[in-house]
Amino acid sequence: MKRLFTLFSALVVCASTLLGATREWQAFVSAQSSLSNADSVIPIGLSSYTEGNVITVDKGASAIAITPNGERALVTNPYGYDVSVLDLTASPVTSYTVSLAAEGRPVNVAISPDGTLALVVCVVPKKEELARGRAVVVALDLTTTPVTSISNMYVIGIDSIAITPDGKKALVGFTESAGGSFYPFAGTIGIIDLTTRPFSLSTSAIDGVFDGGISIKPDGTGAVALTQASNTATLIDLTANAQPSTTS
Repeated sequence: MKRLFTLFSALVVCASTLLGATREWQAFVSAQSSLSNADSVIPIGLSSYTEGNVITVDKGASAIAITPNGERALVTNPYGYDVSVLDLTASPVTSYTVSLAAEGRPVNVAISPDGTLALVVCVVPKKEELARGRAVVVALDLTTTPVTSISNMYVIGIDSIAITPDGKKALVGFTESAGGSFYPFAGTIGIIDLTTRPFSLSTSAIDGVFDGGISIKPDGTGAVALTQASNTATLIDLTANAQPSTTS
């Protein structure tokens, strides 16, 4: 299987879904051909190692998240300023886009364990940073068709996001170094309380620049946050009084 001039930017494995006429576990890969053209998501059967029908999405296909029931996938398209919503129960897969042009470029997405909520991280254009912050966390209601936006949280300098297994919190990694009043939450792990509306943000005592992604253990007791510049991983204890702390 070879593709020329294609950048594969994300991989996610979902539950058993249709691949052609058969049902099997699949991996979904987002593929960027160029920043000016529509991109794609490629399903790959994990039993047959067969590539399914290419799913066309918008420009800059990046992060992918799949609902726990395996029925829908969300793909962030930063250069299309939107999110593609894929119906994985259809054969072939169908899709539509949700515009986030007013919020910024969507670069990351996480879906709650019950499949009702998606959190999308959007990078704000530089000309709007001072007024709005460096990023927006957009909450999408996945119980509606089409998917609708229900709230925005304007923050500074985040990229990665992950939701705890109980669906009560989201961890976000701040990409800026600490220091300066313009970056009050920089250099740490942030915690978004998802039990309140509007959502509230607090910070932890963990120091670092976390720009490489966050992954939470299935039992919710710990997490790993990555830092690209130093090529390091920080292990995080989530059991201590609901306040994350580093662990060895």
